[in-house]
Amino acid sequence: MIVGRRPGVLFRFLIERSQASDLLADGEGLREVAAQQLESQVKSQLRDTRNSRDPTSSKLALKSLQDQVRRAAELGASVRSRLDASIASAIQSAARAEASLKEQGARKEAVQASQVASKRLIAESERRSASVQQLVERYNSLIAQQLFAAANNEIVPQVTAIDRYTVIDRVVNIESNMASNEQLIRNAVSQRSRAFVDALYLNEQALVPFVDDPPIVFPPADVWQALSARRLERYGSIDLSGGKESERRIYQALNERGEVSFNGQPLSGVMKFFKEQYNIPIVIDDKALEDENITPDEPITLELPTISFRSALKLILEPLQLTYVIEDEVMRITSKKTSGWVAAGWVGVVSVAADKEAAGSFEISHINREHLRF
Repeated sequence: MIVGRRPGVLFRFLIERSQASDLLADGEGLREVAAQQLESQVKSQLRDTRNSRDPTSSKLALKSLQDQVRRAAELGASVRSRLDASIASAIQSAARAEASLKEQGARKEAVQASQVASKRLIAESERRSASVQQLVERYNSLIAQQLFAAANNEIVPQVTAIDRYTVIDRVVNIESNMASNEQLIRNAVSQRSRAFVDALYLNEQALVPFVDDPPIVFPPADVWQALSARRLERYGSIDLSGGKESERRIYQALNERGEVSFNGQPLSGVMKFFKEQYNIPIVIDDKALEDENITPDEPITLELPTISFRSALKLILEPLQLTYVIEDEVMRITSKKTSGWVAAGWVGVVSVAADKEAAGSFEISHINREHLRF
């Protein structure tokens, strides 16, 4: 019975072994199919990568496929190594294509930026040229009207500000200055010519003879005495001090009398003597004396009996071309030029005209300013 049961066990063993062999063969077939599908997928992706215009997306897809190949258990070692190398090479090509594309984009952006900058520069240059053109037209118009100052002061600075150091800038600066200076010189020459002719005309007029009719006749002595008495009566009480007590005291001192005895004493010492004698403030204008080449140490020699202070000052100061003025409450010793003594000499004309009726039948309307100068 034992021998009879062995064939059944052996048969089952053989059947199971046959089934296992079939299953193994089926598994191997499945793995081979999966490997073929994956290899086909790799080839398709490599082909798409070569034809793709987006290397960045292709590089990402290849990296994902490379990771899938490295994890695929159904691939043999040799197949996995071959596919991985193909994918790695494709990734490098995609990376190079990506870098090249980025470089091309950067170059394109740079070219576009350069074009924009060039257009902006051209527009700015055209705008500046148009502004300069308008300024030059205004400049030419002002020059044509001989308004050189306006052209030089208004237009030229604007041209310089817009187009400095250019030919136009230099031309308008130089031309406006030269034209302005030339016009000034022409005006001066024209004025000089007209003034010269006018002066010659006045000379010719001065040479025209005239008839002295009626003749200039001066009144007799008694008339002059009457005029003087009338002036004293009318104007003698006028206060020339302007109400200032110190100046009133100086005017009174001028009429006081005293002895004068100086022998080589300096001018400053003489004035100090008068200051103490008449008790009035006297100052010396050093600047005015310096202009006349006179110093306060100028020696004074004068010996006279009793004389008025006014006469003594006149005798001392006139030889030195000096005089005195009463102002600011002091008597100031100064030069005739500084004091304006010539203009003061016309005061007498007013009194003569005011006392015209005192001359009786004498007619003084024919006496001009030159005849009365003193």
